[in-house]
Amino acid sequence: MTLLLLCNRFPPVVDGVGDYTANLAQALQGKGVQVHIICRAQNSIDVPERISVHPIITSWNRKSRKKILDLSAEINPDWIGIQYVPTGFQRHGLPWGLSGLVRALKKSGHRIFTMFHEVRVRKHGIRSCLIGSAQHWIAQALCRYSDKTITSIELYARLLDSYREQTNVIPIGSNILPVPEEQTGKRSFPKQELVGCGPILCTFGDRYIRSLLQAVQQLLPDFPDLRLIVCGKNRTPVDRLQFPFAMPTGYLEPSEIEACLQASDLFILPDPVSANGHGGSSNKSGSLAAACAAGLPIIGTQGNLNNALLEHGKNIYLVGRPNADALKKAIKTLLDQPELRKTLGASSRRLHRKHLAWNVLAERYLDILNDNYTGHDSR
Repeated sequence: MTLLLLCNRFPPVVDGVGDYTANLAQALQGKGVQVHIICRAQNSIDVPERISVHPIITSWNRKSRKKILDLSAEINPDWIGIQYVPTGFQRHGLPWGLSGLVRALKKSGHRIFTMFHEVRVRKHGIRSCLIGSAQHWIAQALCRYSDKTITSIELYARLLDSYREQTNVIPIGSNILPVPEEQTGKRSFPKQELVGCGPILCTFGDRYIRSLLQAVQQLLPDFPDLRLIVCGKNRTPVDRLQFPFAMPTGYLEPSEIEACLQASDLFILPDPVSANGHGGSSNKSGSLAAACAAGLPIIGTQGNLNNALLEHGKNIYLVGRPNADALKKAIKTLLDQPELRKTLGASSRRLHRKHLAWNVLAERYLDILNDNYTGHDSR
């Protein structure tokens, strides 16, 4: 089989969908698939072994359409796959021309599948209502011209099923490749100042970071050596004078992030959730997949994005809105119950091995394209 995948950015540019496409391509190539990728022109490209990358796009507009049509005719793939996120193909999240491109590819005789990493913004406020309505129209058009549609969680599948039936669900894998399981448990501390400390908590980014910092600070009387690794480049600076237990890392390479995960006892993913329950943790998150791959017990948030693979108390511990009190209570519960932490960690690793590993995801893509896949058990 020959596949042609379309995405906006590609490594080494920092882009979640670009990293996803690169990892998926390598996993598919390992199963004997010939993979081509069309992406935006960049100063440099990290080309995976035996993958053909074509950085021919200057802008996703009508001018790029002929380039894509000509190259797709030359490659003559069995399938063309759109790795779709609205802001990836237009910076304001309104890629009007993409539906025209997909329609033109379809008219040229190509079979199309679209992977919806996002569908549309939630409608609240005038601006988001206007953008969400436009994204609704674009998603509907992409579904109309696609032979197969795929997304990562059931909520998105239900949205897409209103445009076309039988949207397949495949969770998102980790862009941080895990160390082999036989090497886990051998702690490699990312910073000398963590040696001798513990328990060690880890989080990505600055989601609810103020609440998390307050929660950890309130736990220090019971756990004086408690530390929090804050991975990644944050918009909200962490004041180490005020919160000396916190260790903000700034930008990290994937291998360095993996070292942070391996050094940690507990992973906290305070995904946003509104007062009426919109949001929460789900398997559309590569961060969640990375923590599962590392075999960490995970604290997430409860909301309408929660999908059937995530089971509270079994492979994840869910809180309501992630304020300081809720996070403090959840962290203390898990720190006080090592057996529960052990159970959650082992279950999260099993979740990764069974549903989130790249070889599993590649196999599910192939099953869908060969009409052998009907979605996971919850569908």
